[in-house]
Amino acid sequence: MSVDNSQASPRVIAPTFVFLTAFAAYLYCAYPAIAPRDGCDLLKSALTLYPAHPPGYPLYALTGHLFSLIFPFGNFAYRLNLLSALWGAGSGVLFYLWARLSIDDLAAAFLSLAFIFSRSLWKFSLLPEMYSAQAFFLALLLYLSRGSPQSRPQRLILSALVLGIGIVNHQSLVFSAPAFAYLWLKGSFEKKVSSQVFIWAGIFFFLGLGLYLYMPIELKSVSVALNAILRAQYGTLELFSGLSRPLSPHLIFEESLYFAKEIWISSSPALVLASLFGYGLFRRQDKNLADALLIGFLISGLGFLFLSRMDVSNWIAQSALEPVFIPATFFLCALAALGLSFISSKPLRVFLSLIMAFWAFKAHFPRLSHRDDFSSEDYIENLFRLLPPQSAVLARGDTAVFGLKYEEALDPSLSNRLIHSDVDLNPSLWLSRVSQDRPAFVLGISLSELSSLKIPNAGDSLFPYALIQKLRSSPGGKISERNLWSFTALRPQAQLEYSHSYDHDIRKSLAFAHYQDSILDAQTDPTMSDWNARWAAVLDPEDYHLVLK
Repeated sequence: MSVDNSQASPRVIAPTFVFLTAFAAYLYCAYPAIAPRDGCDLLKSALTLYPAHPPGYPLYALTGHLFSLIFPFGNFAYRLNLLSALWGAGSGVLFYLWARLSIDDLAAAFLSLAFIFSRSLWKFSLLPEMYSAQAFFLALLLYLSRGSPQSRPQRLILSALVLGIGIVNHQSLVFSAPAFAYLWLKGSFEKKVSSQVFIWAGIFFFLGLGLYLYMPIELKSVSVALNAILRAQYGTLELFSGLSRPLSPHLIFEESLYFAKEIWISSSPALVLASLFGYGLFRRQDKNLADALLIGFLISGLGFLFLSRMDVSNWIAQSALEPVFIPATFFLCALAALGLSFISSKPLRVFLSLIMAFWAFKAHFPRLSHRDDFSSEDYIENLFRLLPPQSAVLARGDTAVFGLKYEEALDPSLSNRLIHSDVDLNPSLWLSRVSQDRPAFVLGISLSELSSLKIPNAGDSLFPYALIQKLRSSPGGKISERNLWSFTALRPQAQLEYSHSYDHDIRKSLAFAHYQDSILDAQTDPTMSDWNARWAAVLDPEDYHLVLK
């Protein structure tokens, strides 16, 4: 008996094409080693199986550790960068499997690439973070929402389990949950499910959340684990209380305008227009599906912004809000698939989806290639080499704070080589206590903050707002300015020319390196005063700038 493969072949070729294209793009652009900011803390968590910063991210620790054992090639950070790339590529395949139910295979494949090449998903598929896994769980939930009536009970129970696991991966998934709840409760299904199925769905949902039990087991304290899971340190119902402002009409307008602008940039104008077209037309055919996707777009995007109450003019706030555009773009792409389904011409559907994919690729590729970026690696390794063993370190900047701890975790023999400050302690009290019998250093702390901490010797010797400064000399442990300069000489990277918030710490270190270079020039050139050297460092347009106060 012969089998006709004419229909089956595209169903294999298209998803394979999507996965390989996505993974190849991510692999080409991935960081070769560590990346700035929170990534080092998540690397340390996967390496040691100890929870990361609140809410702990136990799923990332477990999956990252397992993947590093399965794929034991390259440095540890690069292995987990590849894991992020796999999560991101997998989310594109799942989106394709859902979209092809509305449009033909080739159009669905190109639309999947438009999602894959969207700025936020691409960015977080290159580094050790959990956000590309969030995209995977989103796509899996959407894929499970469509299928045969006979499989609906099984799909509902599995969706509940996926939702629970996805929330453990990142709690912001709760902002997308209303869309799927609306879809399951209000959807037009030929076969309804009994209340018993919903009970089982609830059981499996809590089974997924059960991964949080890893936290009290590892932390050996239920109260500490609960505070971490609830993010009490940052503000449970806020993204970060230190950056929040009172909600007002003006703030709502600012955040709405910022959201609209970033969505336009993160995806493409063609995709935005297709999504509007899709919602307007498809709502007549399936009101519940169209409304569910719109609910997901609005709540996971604007709803998240309004609850965070972040000042979007602040670069730190903008950096913290970047992941919100992954689910928002995801729902936008789903609405665009509905819009393409109303175009009767198959070549036109394929052409428009290709335009969306190409637009996203062309717009974002130049800023996202990190294949030769060792800036963070240089930064942390040189920091680690400069600080003497058993030093006390009070640091600011996630790259330095988490990177130094990760560097220690890589080699168990170096455990507790540095004594780090605890964010819950009074910094001034901590420094006064630990610096009695060991050299003390501050990292990335401004003079105004040092003064407010009443730290001794925080005068001209700590100028400028710099990468590292020594507070107190230890017997026989002085560090010369020549050694300090050799430490701060980091190689600049092309991508640092862009206004990439994750590279802020690295740019600062490069600026300080240039400042130290100018001071050394002043010491060796009698015609140049120290003050002139400082201004030369600040005003040189070819380097990263310092601000003299």
